[in-house]
Amino acid sequence: GDPRHEESRSGGETPLFRQSCRLWCVYSEGVELSKLSELQRAIPLPAQSRELVVGRTAQPAIFWDTLVPDRRLHGTVSREHFKVFQHDAVPGGAAQTNFVLLCTSLNGVLLNSKYIGKGEDERVLQHGDVIAFAASAESTGGQSGGMRKPFIFFSFEVVRVEVVQGPPLPSLPPSLPAPPAEAPAPPQAVRGAGEGGSQLRPPENTVAGRWRSHDAGPSVPEDAIFCLEVHGDQVRMDLPSEARQLFFCCEVGAAMLPKLRIGRNYQHLFWERVLAPAVLNGDVWASVMAVDQFEICSFRRSNPTTAERQDWRFRLHVLGAAGVTVNYSVVCNAGDGRELQQSDTLSVGASADCGAAQRAPAAAGIGAPR
Repeated sequence: GDPRHEESRSGGETPLFRQSCRLWCVYSEGVELSKLSELQRAIPLPAQSRELVVGRTAQPAIFWDTLVPDRRLHGTVSREHFKVFQHDAVPGGAAQTNFVLLCTSLNGVLLNSKYIGKGEDERVLQHGDVIAFAASAESTGGQSGGMRKPFIFFSFEVVRVEVVQGPPLPSLPPSLPAPPAEAPAPPQAVRGAGEGGSQLRPPENTVAGRWRSHDAGPSVPEDAIFCLEVHGDQVRMDLPSEARQLFFCCEVGAAMLPKLRIGRNYQHLFWERVLAPAVLNGDVWASVMAVDQFEICSFRRSNPTTAERQDWRFRLHVLGAAGVTVNYSVVCNAGDGRELQQSDTLSVGASADCGAAQRAPAAAGIGAPR
């Protein structure tokens, strides 16, 4: 590295960070996202800028050619489809950064499944919001008047970037991604992420959770907040319940809590263990479990700096096009959000009619760690 940079760090300077944002593609029709690099899936806020323009001419042509290979859908992405602005507000004297979305396309955009048209008021964005492009039926050769069909989804993510002070060094970019506050602990007694060939790390500010190894006992990680216990007709129910549990763990006093991101490859080694081989070896699993299927956000009701007993609430955010069925009856589509309660059941690959529980390849019950 550059010696001047190393010297400034060794001198005890505390690095400064600012909030930024990016859009992370979580679903694109006909595209296997797991085979793409981060650069092919992410649209970051440009360094030293407070405006992110998204559209066919705002990003390199190869970016949209990769994510939207269908030329009919490609044409529904406007040159400048929407913009994200960064605003600094000072409520009560405390500095705060807000991000807002403004639609600039006649084709509109979907924010958490709600349509926003050109010229409508700005919408405030929150970390984890889902922004989707949708095509009308006539634009894809269907009958006019049909419902708009989303074909590509982006998750809005708030990230921290380092502010480099002083004149920029030739060998360094204007800003560097901030290191995580604490490296995520490896799964408790679990195989390494490099084994199996298909295990992927989840995006920034999300975690894949932890699970026990085959020879681990029933002990629960001390920092576990909740667990998902997997069951279903296509699940190896011969395994003890402890072997089918996926834990969300974090430091209770952490300033920012990550989200538990569930997907086909983030827990690949776990799925290999708990699912029937016929499911993983066929096309069923890929059709119902996307690379990014859903995530669970955790919130504290109580103040983490006090001695109060922690009171948690949880919210489901659906990302995959196949959706998630809650308690065998409520279908949540991509972009939908829903509050979760202890003992709720989340199913993938199930419809909301009678018998969905039997047809779901896998379901998971949310509960307190035991």
